Amino acid sequence: MIAVAVLLVASAPLYFARGIGVFDDSLYLKAGQLILDGLKPYRDFYDIKPPGIYYVSAAIAAVGGNGWLAPRIFLFVFAAVFQIAMVRWIHTHFGARAAMFGAVLNGLSYPLAQGYSLHTEPFGALAAFAACCVVLPDTRSIVRWGVAGALVGLAVLFKQTGVLYLAALGAFAVFDRQAGNAIPRLPLRLTALVGGFTAVLALAMTPFVAQGLARPLVDAVVTGAANRADFPFASLFAIGRTWILSPALIAFLGVAVVLCVAPGARRALDDRRLRVFGLFVCVGVFAIVPTLKQGGAGHYVQPGAFAFSVACALFLDAYLDTSGRLPRFVTGVAGAGMVAYLAAVCGVGAGMLRDDKIHADLMVQAQMRDTLDAHLEPKESVLCVSGPATARLYLMSGRHPVNRSLYFYPSNDWLFSVDDARRALFDGQVRAAVVEINPVDDRPVLTDAEIASLRSLYDIVPLGPQTPLRLIALFRQRRGDSSESAS
Repeated sequence: MIAVAVLLVASAPLYFARGIGVFDDSLYLKAGQLILDGLKPYRDFYDIKPPGIYYVSAAIAAVGGNGWLAPRIFLFVFAAVFQIAMVRWIHTHFGARAAMFGAVLNGLSYPLAQGYSLHTEPFGALAAFAACCVVLPDTRSIVRWGVAGALVGLAVLFKQTGVLYLAALGAFAVFDRQAGNAIPRLPLRLTALVGGFTAVLALAMTPFVAQGLARPLVDAVVTGAANRADFPFASLFAIGRTWILSPALIAFLGVAVVLCVAPGARRALDDRRLRVFGLFVCVGVFAIVPTLKQGGAGHYVQPGAFAFSVACALFLDAYLDTSGRLPRFVTGVAGAGMVAYLAAVCGVGAGMLRDDKIHADLMVQAQMRDTLDAHLEPKESVLCVSGPATARLYLMSGRHPVNRSLYFYPSNDWLFSVDDARRALFDGQVRAAVVEINPVDDRPVLTDAEIASLRSLYDIVPLGPQTPLRLIALFRQRRGDSSESAS
């Protein structure tokens, strides 16, 4: 537990000193606030994720309000609970040294895979870890397989790719050879697994069906997600850049090499450890499949980090008990690598503390909200427009969006595109807007000439330091208003 505590302290600046999230983090937090205001996901605001993350965010806002601190405290506590649960399980079944290896590997992988930000993957990963813990003691129990399937269903309620955990557990059910397991029972295990999975999804769909939201949900979570995923596989460089953000995955690649080239290494794991090792490797390998398409996004390695941490911990602990120099050399290399990763975590955290981005963002947020409140009625909505950070602007504004769109993405252009937003501005269709302009973009949201032309329709108020990004608020002039707009 000391290792868990040390690594949580080392990573704490990533949770509390980072700025307001650009996309996912802000999107989910805003969705939770809108739910508390009575809006319905998919019908009143659009995104392609399953509903779990929105209602977790709503619960955070219900308990801690709409401030910036409550979500970060929640994420830090969740990280601590997840890591402690995993380490205690390893310690109970395989001893203190294995638990220490697991604590270090997962404790470093978790923040580097963006566990400090509100993403869907950690919630699915905790459910998958629980599913593994449920089935391992007795794979002959049909009830256990049903519970495991239900837990995987819970993972899918946070992200569609959680279904890969179902595939991993199904593969383990096929290949596991626990004493007394008879092949004729395999169909029963698989049926129970799929049955538990289906039951949870059906139960979760019930309130949406009752509210007439089933079609919007399917259109977003199934059709919309499929359209979003319709892009080429990532390059090897992009995949490698993603994988390197998970020390547990990198350690597993090293373990795989050792197992291939050192016959003695394959004998280090006894039958009991080999079963557990096999399950967690299976889960980890299936979980990183999405990284083959989505390169460069660190949170995509989060689903497999816990699994690779457990697998590597079991192997390193057992391998150290074998004779020879190679086991100690392998462990030494792994230790040196973890020290380098720890230095990286501490370096990033120190940079965040030095930059104090959260303080600067909160100052801009306060100015934005004061400016909007001075020009608008409390319930009036606002149009926010930015390249990648539209959801962030909506969160900072504290206002409802003018339509269902909380962000701009190519696969969402049918709903509301940047061109649609520009057209609405130039046609004077919106009462107020907040626009973020990156002057180095090939096609800025608004050019200087376009901003000048909009002064005939809007009072324009600059927000924040205006560098490196230009942030402005636009308020439609009321008929007969001849006041000068701010420069």
